[in-house]
Amino acid sequence: MSVPSTQLFSFSFRSTEQGCSDLSSALEKVIGAPQLHEQTQGLDVGATIELGPVGVEFFVISKVDEGQSSTFALTPTSSSLPALRELGLTDADLLDSDPLKGYWREFERLETELAQRGNELMHSERLASLGTLAAGVAHEINNPLAYIKSNLMSLEGFLNPMVRTVTSLLKIEAQAEHQIENLIALGLEYDAEELGFILEDLDDILADLRDGSERIVTIVSGLRQFSHPSRNAMVETDLNDAVSVAVELSRNAFKYHAELTTELSDIPAVKANSAEITQVLVNLIVNASQAIKESGRITVGSRVDGDAVELWVADTGEGMASELVDKIFTPFFTTKPVGEGTGLGLAISKRIMAEHQGSISVESAPGAGTCFRLRFPLASE
Repeated sequence: MSVPSTQLFSFSFRSTEQGCSDLSSALEKVIGAPQLHEQTQGLDVGATIELGPVGVEFFVISKVDEGQSSTFALTPTSSSLPALRELGLTDADLLDSDPLKGYWREFERLETELAQRGNELMHSERLASLGTLAAGVAHEINNPLAYIKSNLMSLEGFLNPMVRTVTSLLKIEAQAEHQIENLIALGLEYDAEELGFILEDLDDILADLRDGSERIVTIVSGLRQFSHPSRNAMVETDLNDAVSVAVELSRNAFKYHAELTTELSDIPAVKANSAEITQVLVNLIVNASQAIKESGRITVGSRVDGDAVELWVADTGEGMASELVDKIFTPFFTTKPVGEGTGLGLAISKRIMAEHQGSISVESAPGAGTCFRLRFPLASE
């Protein structure tokens, strides 16, 4: 059986009758300059040895006898990798020829991914808490909103005869002014100009109240749907409805500096979790509004494209350089100032689209705005 060269490994030392010498830099970094001599007596390939103040366990991977000395090569056991990290060992300390280097890099990648998933989980838990709070607030808003809508309908009914009476008085004044003067003399409080102004604006005021209450109904309904994704499994969903809800939920983010228009086509229903897709769309619309610094336009659309339904969110904002586009779906990557973004929105959106067997893509260039596209596969017949 051939013996692998000790020069291939990062952890090595020479043992003689006088003691141990020629410790590799990686081994010396981990265990300092210990007296290895007694521990190496009788060691052979396949044996294990614990070294250093914390007892890092190594396998003897190679032993080359050269007269009165032996050169040993070691490799740490898998359970020792965390201890080596704590002792300050890094990827740069390992030889490129050492098979451990590949495992070490994978270990670092998994450790980083674990930390990212932990942070993402914490973020999701915070979102869940906010969702529970939003659901409670939506419920509390719903009750007084019902009173407002009911009383608004009653108010319109009560105002109708009053409007007719005022309209008649204005006609009487135009035809027989002296009769109005007689009524004023009897105590009628009458200001034709003010009454005319009220009648002119009354219909618009009532229409605004109706529109406002309906907007609140839509927002409350969207909040309740958005905050209970577990109630919305993958079912046949009209994605245009998800767009409408997302626009209402995110309106406050863009209403002061951007115009949002929708270009919704007739599209077939697809299997989707409407609350999760609403979450993705809200995130994209908010991102679009933040990309527009002073004024601009956001377009949200839908269409059938081949064997898929496509939604898109486009903006006329600053756009992004190609090196940023390549990174935006990476967890915790953000171009926003500290405290304004977690860097998880697009990563979560990508995961949601993957769970829908769909995709999310982006087109952007500096000064040319950005367009995100969501594709949902149509069910095969």
